[in-house]
Amino acid sequence: MKESIADIFQDEFNWMQREMKGLYPWVDKNRWEFIERITGGMCDHPFCHRHRGNGRNLISSLVSSQLQHNPLLDVFQKAILRAEIRFISRFILQRSNEERLTGNLVSELDAAIFLAKPIFKNLSKERYNTEQNFDFFYYDLSRGGKVEKQTGADLGFVVVVDLPDHPFMVRSVVFQAKKCDSSASIDIAQLRKIQETTDNKSAYLFYDMDFRSLASPIVIDTSKLTSQADESEKKGAKSFTLKKDDILGRGVPLSLYMLHDVIEGGQGMEFSSFKSAFRRFEEMTNSNVSEPFNGRLAIVSLGKPISISSNLDGGLDLSI
Repeated sequence: MKESIADIFQDEFNWMQREMKGLYPWVDKNRWEFIERITGGMCDHPFCHRHRGNGRNLISSLVSSQLQHNPLLDVFQKAILRAEIRFISRFILQRSNEERLTGNLVSELDAAIFLAKPIFKNLSKERYNTEQNFDFFYYDLSRGGKVEKQTGADLGFVVVVDLPDHPFMVRSVVFQAKKCDSSASIDIAQLRKIQETTDNKSAYLFYDMDFRSLASPIVIDTSKLTSQADESEKKGAKSFTLKKDDILGRGVPLSLYMLHDVIEGGQGMEFSSFKSAFRRFEEMTNSNVSEPFNGRLAIVSLGKPISISSNLDGGLDLSI
């Protein structure tokens, strides 16, 4: 019997279902939104007929079935979910700082996509009669102690979709990572700066540090926090607090966000090519700007390989 993406990620998916971590804390609070995201609003979808079921049944369907119309996008989503599970089950428990945790998350994304490559290629041959690539690379743009970070730009994420039956797409999102136990504090000056630097096409990525829940990393667009920042500033405050319940209620897990909000929903910055997207991050990293980007750039390509070569300056040249 042919191996599926659910087969190769079975151990991680089983752990999430046994421990009720990962997607569970979010789905428990957002069951209808989860159904909406998975079905795309199609009420004749099998998910709609199971709307009375609990979160366990819904999540079981997600990890065991192909729910996306294009199986290659389904592989992409499950690879991110696998990375989330490994991240929360192995690295959150070590209680590192945001920078190290983000590096661990990026490493798990790399590992998950590497494991998913053979499945992706086989499915692409079945669908298109030609092999498509699934590739990942992360470029470390951080400058260590040389840069005092104020933008909050810990992780840049560029997604390139170049498939025969999907519109060509290059989009990026800049994330600020924040640890969260019962709550997380948002510095207003930092929020304003990251909004300014990215034309408000950015988001916070919250890491749940509560061992009782260990939710998947949760994304909240910075645009959704503007009004709260305005209200806090009027009171003379330099920061405001988001409770974890509020984060779970207003945000969305990374594995759902990257597919449904970025690829399908158009969230983030749009570019005509990977070259122009990468150039934008190089410009943001330039030490001559007031608040340079100082993090890792995660690059995912669905369809084409990522070409990497060294240049005469001792750096790397990337192309897709």
